[in-house]
Order: sequence, then structure tokens, then C-alpha cells
Amino acid sequence: MPCGRSDSLPRKRKDMAKLTYIQDRYVFVCAYQERTIPKAARFLWDKEDKVWFTRDPDRAARLADYADSTCSHKLKKIREDYSKTLDASRAMDADVDIPCPDGINFFPFQKAGISFMLQRPASLLSDEMGVGKGVQTIGVINADPSIASVLIIAKASLKINWSRELTRWLTRDLSIGIAMPKEWPDKKDIVIVNYDLLPRYLTELREKTWDLIVVDEAHNIKNPKAQRTVSICGGMLNRRTKVGFRTTITPFAVDPIGAKRKLFLTGTPIPNRVVELWPLLHYLDPARWDNYFSFVNRYCGAVRSTYGMDVSGATNLDELQHRLRSTIMIRRLKKDVLPELPPKLRQVLELPTNGAADLVHEEERIWQSQQELLEALTVAKELAKASDNPEDWVNAVKALKDALQVAFTEMAKVRHRIGLAKVPYVVEHVREALNESPDKKLSIYAHHTDVVKELVAALGEGEEGGEEVVNYGVVKITGADSQKARQAAVDAFQTDPKIRVFVGNITAAGEGITLTASSHVVFAELDWTPAKLFQAEDRQHRQGSQGHECIYIQHLVLEGSLDARIAKIIVDKQAIADKALDKMDADSRKEYDLPVVNPNPPATDSARRSQIERDSKLLTPTQIGSIHQGLRTLSGICDGARGRDAAGFNKLDTRIGHELASMSVLTPKQAALGRRLLLKYSRQLGPDMMEIIRPLKDGE
Repeated sequence: MPCGRSDSLPRKRKDMAKLTYIQDRYVFVCAYQERTIPKAARFLWDKEDKVWFTRDPDRAARLADYADSTCSHKLKKIREDYSKTLDASRAMDADVDIPCPDGINFFPFQKAGISFMLQRPASLLSDEMGVGKGVQTIGVINADPSIASVLIIAKASLKINWSRELTRWLTRDLSIGIAMPKEWPDKKDIVIVNYDLLPRYLTELREKTWDLIVVDEAHNIKNPKAQRTVSICGGMLNRRTKVGFRTTITPFAVDPIGAKRKLFLTGTPIPNRVVELWPLLHYLDPARWDNYFSFVNRYCGAVRSTYGMDVSGATNLDELQHRLRSTIMIRRLKKDVLPELPPKLRQVLELPTNGAADLVHEEERIWQSQQELLEALTVAKELAKASDNPEDWVNAVKALKDALQVAFTEMAKVRHRIGLAKVPYVVEHVREALNESPDKKLSIYAHHTDVVKELVAALGEGEEGGEEVVNYGVVKITGADSQKARQAAVDAFQTDPKIRVFVGNITAAGEGITLTASSHVVFAELDWTPAKLFQAEDRQHRQGSQGHECIYIQHLVLEGSLDARIAKIIVDKQAIADKALDKMDADSRKEYDLPVVNPNPPATDSARRSQIERDSKLLTPTQIGSIHQGLRTLSGICDGARGRDAAGFNKLDTRIGHELASMSVLTPKQAALGRRLLLKYSRQLGPDMMEIIRPLKDGE
């Protein structure tokens, strides 16, 4: 235990051994025959000064009975600090003011986490997934103006997400750059680099001392000999030189990355074995965790065998947690902070396209070409409302419906291929989440049956790349499953601790079942209708044993894809709805259904042909002339804007307005259509002209 004396050590003998504090070291001076005392406390021997010493206050505290007054006072203060830190490691609130952008705020428990990290040079933030480790990290940057250079190391799939979160939460004017395989972002205040690129940029990483280094998913450096670990923490790497047909391997030393403040983020600091924690602790706090063998002997139950030292055990874990919490680690679980979290916590996680870049480009090309065609047909349909020939309207509607069907079919094909391409990313993400806790369960939803099938195969028992993979226990529901099979899958997921993953088709598994054993939902694909996604979310958010928990919902999308745009719209709109309403039923959510066509309809879209015909009979010749003049006026100042501005028409209205304005004479029906368009832009035309255009003989 930190700062606690071991009863196995000999008692102090007067005027002999003494513990003092000299130049950042705890020094123990004693006679030769008393050497067993510092040895038992795991002090080191200084050959030059002929003294025993340590920089670890925990070891020094074991010999507190021998301390002089100065050293005793220092150890007492450390004990007090330990006690405060221990309480802070579980804190749910802090009386601190953390800068944040307008419209968003940190939760009280996040402020406590930020405060904890601001008060020490090294921290291990081990909050559970979904509590907001990244947001708290950005809070540290906002709160400390001395941080001018930041290095963020993350998985490749999370670089984009880090960039977007920084853009959203930063309150300081710091530039952001993402390291690419062939380009290091020079002259950027914040650099985001993935683990795989670390060996390539050894020089750039060490050319300065960073004000802050952030290692996300820090459990990825659990192997002290791995390239990524050595690239961060230091050690030996091999340089391969090829001469002709021969490759020469030359070992070379790598220094640790220098940083004034260090933050390691991981919800699973011990993925499998306690020994995997060692590289993290040694880099974060080398003074306290300076001896590997002492660590494995104390906390890994190390034993020597015929094959070397076995360090796979776990011993004195209560003591280890106490030492961590009273020094560098803060950890809160979702259940600890649930009252502060909203009932549903949504996140859009954008993945790099990598091998799927061509698919995303193809999707964008199809989307843009279809949008242009659909816009033209929509304009034609609107203009057909004012035609005196009924066949024009029938033909325009048919052309638009046919084009919609073609657009939907083409987009469906490429979205299907993108769904399959995302499977490896989804599987990797889900494994990371499940490894947080052996008891954790998770629900996955997809649109296509073969995507569901591949997810089940990858997360179930089998092989991947010639290596065995963990069987997490998977059940599934698709449209092909019988009612009996569906119920069996639900019952197994709800009651069997060995069944940890549910994979379902959004439509087939989105209604009529209860999955409250899980509070974490991952959407591998999206549906065109957001209401179906909300229904799937509610399978987990229901009355039941865990119905009170916050549901953590993640949408995994490829950067730049249509799904990425749709997911952001869904999350933003639903966040507004959740604030406005305590509970939403399926009907109240229908307004958020996203059409395939441009979601910004023209101003005339709500008018029916019968209304146009009625209005046309009420217009006077003077009004028709004024409407034509108004259309030409707006067309003259219109820049063809695709977005909203204060000059001329916007979006689809541009094409309708210009078409009507270009006509030599307007028929009464065309004038009625133009009038409805001008009502939207009345402020640009002025009150005098609108006094003529607006009134109808018999009212609206």
C-alpha cells in the first residue's frame, strides 16, 4: 500500500540507520550489517556515493520510522496528497471553470476528470467507453494555456474522429494536422498520428519536447518489445538494410518521446494480464515504476520455470489499484455517472476509407449525378403544375418516379458493397469494446443479410489470417429466421453470460424484442428511414433489469460517405428532439425520415395543381405583370446559389424562378406558381410590390 510501513522490516535502532531526502532521492545511510533493511524495501545501491537510495516515495515510506524531520515531513505531505488523489480518482464533480465552446458543456464528472489531469504531469484516464475520455483530454488543452504543442497517438480508424472532436470542442486557436504515410504535418500545433506510422517518423516525434502527449487506446502498447511501444516509450529497434540479395539487421536504441505532460487513455488498462500494464506505468511514472522485476514479482506472481519466468499471474491487486488511484489513475464507470448522462448517448465514428476509397468515390459520383437529374425532374414537375396540358403533369410525375427508382437501385448496390467493406473495421471496434469487461454485452445492427452473416462469422468461433480468434458467443436475427429461432436468440442473449453479441437486421430485429442485457449499440450500416434506427435503439432502452442505464449508440461510417452525412443529420436532429421531449413515439419521429432526393424542396412544393388553378382564376392582369417583374428582378440579382443567401433565389427555387422569368409572357397558372415562389422572398422585393402581388380576390 502506498506510504504504508511493512511490519516485516526491522525496527529502527537509535543513532544508526537514517533516511533522508537529498536531491530528488530518498537516501538511506546505514552500517554494513544493516544492509538488509533497505534491501527489503527495494532500495538501490549507489556504488559511487556508497548509499542506498530510491526515488519512489512508496518504497521510502516503508522506512518512515528511520526518517529525519525533513524527510518525515515530506512523506507526511505525500500521504496527504495520496489521500486526496484517491478521492479525486473517483470524483463525480469539481469546482473548476473549464472553457468550452458556446452551446455545449462538460458534464460535472468530466470536469472532475479534467481537474485531476491538470494537477499532475502524468495521468492514466481509464474511464469506461462512452464516458468521454477524448472530450476530457480536449478540456485539458482548453484549460492550460501553456500547452502549445500536442501529439495525439491513436488507431488509424480514430484519427478522423479525433480531428472532428478537436474542431468541435477546442476553444483555443490551435492548428490541427493529421500525419499521412508520406507526409508529416509540419508547423501544426496539434499532430494526430496513428500507431502504424510511429516507426516511420521517429525523427519528427523526437525533434522537440511536446507540451502534451496523448496516447489513445493506450493498451495497444502492452508489449514492451513491439515497434509501436518502443517508438513511444523507448527501447531497441531493428534497422533492416538490403544489399543485393542479403538483408542486414542492425539494432539501434530509441529514446522515449519527450513530453512535459502525458495522458494515456484506455478503458482496458489490463486487456488480458497484469504484466501488460507495465509499459504504460514505466513511461508515465518512471520514478515510481522503475524496476520490471519488482513489478512482476509483486503483482504478477512471477515464478521461474524451465521455460523462463512466468509472469502471467495476478497478485496483490487491491494494493495495485490503491497505488494507481492514489497516484496517476482516474477511472469511473458508466453506472457511476449514469444520472448525469442523457438516456441515449450517440456518436458518429468516421472510419478512414483506405481500401474502400473507390467505393466511396463511386457512391459520391452516383449521388451527385442522380441529384442533378432529380433536381431537373423536380423542377419540371413543379412547372407542370402550371401547364394547361394535363398530360404534361402526368408525364413529369412518371419521369420523376422512374428516376427515383433508378437512383435508389444504383445507390443500394454501392451501399451494399460499402457495408461489406466495413465489416473488418466493425469487427475490430467491437472486439475492443468487448475486451473492456468480460461481462459486457453488445448489440450490432446492419441492413444487409450477408453483412450480418459476415459479422457473426468473424465474432464467433473460427480463424482469421491463420490465427484463432476469440469466440464471443454470437446470436443473430434476420428476416429468414423463424419466430421460434428469433425468441431463442433473444433468450440466449438476455440470460446466457457466454452469449455476448447480438447481431440483427435493422428491419427484422428492430421491433417486438427486448435486448436490455446490452447498453452498447453499434450500427454497422444505416437505413434510409431513421425511424427504423430509433426503433432498433429502443430494443436496448426498455423497461427491464437494465432499462435505467444510459444507452451508448455508435454509428460506424466511412469518411465522406453518404452514411456519414445521414448519420450526422440523424444524431443532430435526435439530440434536439431528446432535449425537447421526454419520450418520442414512432409517429412523432416520422418527420425525420430522409428522402432520397434533395432534402430542401422548392417553395412551390406544397402547392397542389388544384390550388394553382384556383389562384390563377383570382389573379388580376396587374398582379400577373407584377409577378413577372418580381421574378425577373430576383433572377437579375440571383447568383445561382446552392445554399441560402440574401440575394435572389436559393436551391431548387433558382431553376424554377429563372425558368419562369425567362418566359416572354406568363399564363395565369404560371403566374400563380410564380406568386407562391415570390411569397418566400418578399423581403427582397419590398412592401410596395408585395402589396400588389400578395392579395387574392377571395383570400388565400
